[in-house]
Amino acid sequence: MTAAIGVVLDKNANTQRFFGAGNNKDVQGHTDDITALAISPNRDLVVTGQVGSKPILYVWNPSNPEANPVCRMDMGRGKRAVTAVCFSNDQTKVAAVGLDDDHTVIVFDAARGNQLCSDKTGPDKVLDVAWCQSGNRFCTVGIKHVCFWEVTNGALTK
Repeated sequence: MTAAIGVVLDKNANTQRFFGAGNNKDVQGHTDDITALAISPNRDLVVTGQVGSKPILYVWNPSNPEANPVCRMDMGRGKRAVTAVCFSNDQTKVAAVGLDDDHTVIVFDAARGNQLCSDKTGPDKVLDVAWCQSGNRFCTVGIKHVCFWEVTNGALTK
């Protein structure tokens, strides 16, 4: 099942390393196809999200992809897949969008994996999410959809 594996390519050595694969069965990894990926601004973390009835995201280190992930984040039942994901500029938060009927956006703590806040984006599919250069603001975009969000006191406001 290669679509559930994160691949890190070393172009200089022409070698590959893998997140979620290998002989160590104690290491956590995706159980279904990866549908979204983002690299942190400092390029020292990766977040990947998968398809499934209860999609999972993992934050992991591309320098040591064989190790256990930094954290696991659960989108919750009925989200179907992660369609878009992004780190905040300070790398403390991850915004992820589900493929549920309401295209729910969830903001997670990037170190612990706990959900900080969430809201429905609406009926139109969301294709991307991007954080502003500073602060707690981000934008979701998609088919007939553009929305600006702010994380304030544990809640999302449009």
